[in-house]
Amino acid sequence: MKEINDISAQTLPESVGSAAVAEELAKEVKRRKIKLIKAVSAFVVFAVVCFFITIAWFTMSREISAGSMAIKSEDAPFELEVRGTNIENEDDFSKADNDYEDGIDMEELDAYQTSGQYEKIIWRKNGSTADDGHYNEGLSPNSHGKLTFWVVPNSTGALDIEFKFKVRGFIGTYTPAATEDAEPTLNDLFEVTESMAVTAENGLKNAADLAKKKDALGYIQGHILFFSDFDGTNYSGFLGTGRSIRFGDCINPSAEPKAKYNAENAVDVTEGQKYQVTIYWKWANTLEQMVFDSTSQYRDNPMFSTSNTTDRNAIYTYLKDTTNNSVFSGASNIESLLTTIQGGTNFSTALATLTNAYDNADQIIGNNLDYILIEMSAETPS
Repeated sequence: MKEINDISAQTLPESVGSAAVAEELAKEVKRRKIKLIKAVSAFVVFAVVCFFITIAWFTMSREISAGSMAIKSEDAPFELEVRGTNIENEDDFSKADNDYEDGIDMEELDAYQTSGQYEKIIWRKNGSTADDGHYNEGLSPNSHGKLTFWVVPNSTGALDIEFKFKVRGFIGTYTPAATEDAEPTLNDLFEVTESMAVTAENGLKNAADLAKKKDALGYIQGHILFFSDFDGTNYSGFLGTGRSIRFGDCINPSAEPKAKYNAENAVDVTEGQKYQVTIYWKWANTLEQMVFDSTSQYRDNPMFSTSNTTDRNAIYTYLKDTTNNSVFSGASNIESLLTTIQGGTNFSTALATLTNAYDNADQIIGNNLDYILIEMSAETPS
């Protein structure tokens, strides 16, 4: 849930403005966070937000054999493997995605591997800790996790893969709970898309209701961030608006010290050897958490180390990208306001405006989406 962090007006720099202005800003930020806690808490109680993770297998390329003119499938250059015996939200996932398949069960390893005959496999993970992205009471702002899988080459040589991440949102239809202490029963899930329409089946009330769902989808897609590395305290390697990363830019966990497999280039692989990849995701708690470092009076558990100006500047660029990204609700001139904050002086009004707008977007997510799914596709670049 949103964490409440007091901002001490007495320790704010003079450049921000008078003590009275700073104190009022601190009070307003706190009010907004308390309001969001109530909104998201109520939502989690009455309609639990579940978090799915899947791998969407890339389409196998096909070619015509010149000799017989028959259609044949080329051998896939690699497989993906996930490990663990626990299938999170398995029954609910089958409602969200009718094409769900288990993949190839490798019982001796408690693992599952893709194969050309399957389009998708669900992500298996051991344990149920927050770091693994398993939330018994639902996903909420400030939650985070990791997506771990293994690349298994089908031949020895250079291998280049692009991993792309997509956030999908769903609404559910429910049977009311039989008693006050029980939870409603999920009947079906409907994906929120641009082509979604109001129907009797999906329970949408009208066009305005549908518009709110679509807005919520845009905001959750903007608020969940992806990174190539996390040291337990700080993130690095922000994947940006494109939400994609090449195999060579992934962190090699066996290297000492940790390093990328082969930055910006293909990776030399051995057939059958398994190469681990872990990608980290974070639903940022507040705007302050993303843009301020540990030296700022406005900090809220900073996501980046103080020395990591590269990722912090990349986050500013991301937040300003209103064409491809939705992060704020109810604010205009977003790029100008962010530029003011980034400048570091006289930004109290800009910060208050965008803090409220970020929290407003979180409230819209909590009020309008029931399930969130993160999907990863993997393909060899052309």
